[in-house]
Amino acid sequence: MSKTVRFRFGKKGQTQFVSHLDLMRCMERSFRRAGIPLEHTEGFNPHPKLSFDLPLPVGVVSDVCFMDAVIEEPFSCDELVQRLNKALPEGLIVYEAVVTEDKKSLMSQVTNASYRNVMRPLDCDADVFTNEMKSILDQEGIYIEKETKKSLKMINIKDMLQWYRVSREGETTVLDVMCSAGSVNNLNPILLWRAVCMYTDYRFDLLSLERTGLYKNENGKTVPIR
Repeated sequence: MSKTVRFRFGKKGQTQFVSHLDLMRCMERSFRRAGIPLEHTEGFNPHPKLSFDLPLPVGVVSDVCFMDAVIEEPFSCDELVQRLNKALPEGLIVYEAVVTEDKKSLMSQVTNASYRNVMRPLDCDADVFTNEMKSILDQEGIYIEKETKKSLKMINIKDMLQWYRVSREGETTVLDVMCSAGSVNNLNPILLWRAVCMYTDYRFDLLSLERTGLYKNENGKTVPIR
């Protein structure tokens, strides 16, 4: 009897430059190499019942990526993790697997995401740059052009931020944010980073951009997807 298993996996290293479509193909091949049979859809063009959460933009890393897979064989969750990790390329790693009764697709549940940006200023010290980031984020409006299917649209990023925190860590400035995400209203973290570049005259290196959490609405509360 088949069962739906939710996997939490990480996308690190060089795999951060792999597109979402290529990631899906990679996962399908990895299941085959691992000897884990997936249930397929019916019809003339059957495909594996494998679904993913909010796609990570290219260049963003994360330890909180999720996929649901309908497994045909009665493997234990621990064995599924072990088999997949042996078949996955370097940079992709499965941390855990749980059987889920959740009928909603992962993507449809996502309402928010949290990200961490680590920046190193090049022409000022970290205190000055950290204060600069705070002043930018404290503004009522942070405007930038967003490309839509039909045209360019000016949006206020501030309306899509649930919270933000700017701090200094050594010689770097760290920006933690939670923003709108998902199929209804989504703030691409790359767009936020571009806005920061526009609003500051200081030069800086973006050392890392990481998604630290995915969230859904449950009984009126924002809770982590697990």
